[in-house]
Amino acid sequence: MRITEEDLDQLYYDAFLTDQRLPNAMRKQKLTFWMDMNRIDWLNYGDSEPKISLSPRSISRWELALQLIQLIKDEEDRKIIWLRSKRLSWSKIGRQTALDRRKVKNKYSEILMNILAKIKFTFNVKEKQKIYRLISPKYD
Repeated sequence: MRITEEDLDQLYYDAFLTDQRLPNAMRKQKLTFWMDMNRIDWLNYGDSEPKISLSPRSISRWELALQLIQLIKDEEDRKIIWLRSKRLSWSKIGRQTALDRRKVKNKYSEILMNILAKIKFTFNVKEKQKIYRLISPKYD
């Protein structure tokens, strides 16, 4: 089985979306008090929206993405990966990192290739199989 740069890119994008959906670490306290009153159906708001729940697979993929991003030593490279997972344009990422957009794109590709090489050479067979199962789009 083979993992490509596009698979890793999709993994980080999914991790970003999962991170957006996760609840906050600190729960905000409610500081107001509302009197109990009889509600009319058409007067209610906000309850009709469906709540999006996270699947265990998306949480596992999020954890894997964080584990793989920790393989990168340089903090600037981690920042490039996370900014790209937000689907920011190359020029916006370049402005935030003080690099040219072409340099950022090439660096991003290089970082993904380094992650793929580290997966190939530093993990044992069982860990690789787990990673392949989580990254592979075939199992979605």
